[in-house]
Amino acid sequence: MVHTYGTTSSSSTAGQAKTALNRLLRVAEEEGIDIRQFCQDQDIDSTILFAKGSYVNRHDYYNATKNVINSLGIPDISFRVGRNFSFNNLGILGHAILSSADLTEAVYTYLNHREAFGSVFNVSGIKNEKGLFITAEASPMDEIIHRHLIENWLLTWSHLPDLIDSSDTIFKGIHVPFKEPQYSELYYKAFNCPLYFNSTRAQIHISLEAAGYPLKYANSGAYKLCESECAFAKKMLSQSKNLEHLIKAKLYTSYEKFPSTRDIAHELNLSPRTLRRRMSELGTSYNKMLYEVRMDRASHYHKENRLSIKEIAFILGYKDVPSYHRAFKNHFSITPQNYINKPFK
Repeated sequence: MVHTYGTTSSSSTAGQAKTALNRLLRVAEEEGIDIRQFCQDQDIDSTILFAKGSYVNRHDYYNATKNVINSLGIPDISFRVGRNFSFNNLGILGHAILSSADLTEAVYTYLNHREAFGSVFNVSGIKNEKGLFITAEASPMDEIIHRHLIENWLLTWSHLPDLIDSSDTIFKGIHVPFKEPQYSELYYKAFNCPLYFNSTRAQIHISLEAAGYPLKYANSGAYKLCESECAFAKKMLSQSKNLEHLIKAKLYTSYEKFPSTRDIAHELNLSPRTLRRRMSELGTSYNKMLYEVRMDRASHYHKENRLSIKEIAFILGYKDVPSYHRAFKNHFSITPQNYINKPFK
């Protein structure tokens, strides 16, 4: 029996772009390069690299990335950026992946909800008698950026063996859509399987046996919570013509650290002032929406009763339990503990 699933392409989120830039700079620092001085020497506009806040837009990210890659001349820089990636970088989606029952569920979760977190690729998956296949194809773009993004994407999946308690080789083959690089031995070391360079698209082949391997951090309760929030964010993004829904969707996909008004305004290509004005016209504000999202998520977590109060406070970005306790009681007129003990219909 063949199972297929996939996501359509959408723009990369600005938050992920900033994270990717930070990983790029980290590789440069590993080479002993003072990136500020380097940019001055090479006459590269480094404003976007060191801008305050967590977000940059995709166009600026592409330009900055291309300039730095071209000028640094580190052949395996994109490979190393990908290896520095962690599924935790995907926020609530990453935690849904990590808490999945097995590799198949983890891949399905990624594919099913990836569009809510941004993707520059058309990503699809198929499971048949030969195994589990994940394929990525990108729209036409600059060759340097395309290769950089493909290497980032491929190397993300090289971390899958870290999620299982098995020394078995889980990959059956990796298809890479560019010619074999001089550092190809790093690919063999990362995937420990046959590699097919100059392929027509990027594809990862996981063995059928490995697709059923349980994950180290499998937790059905945590998975259910994280997956439901991913689904809710995806639903809200489908209504993205509504500014309030769009902002709340971004808040629902955040984990521990929430974007600021400035961050969201930057991502939406608006000035913070314009964003505040438009929210005011809707009869709301960023702080009000953040508070509503936090309390809605808190209610959901407590009804499920699978996480401790301390864990919930952490996930929702409160500095400590007393701060969370006060906010919760102010909203529901009841303490979190009494809310947990309250019978729900």
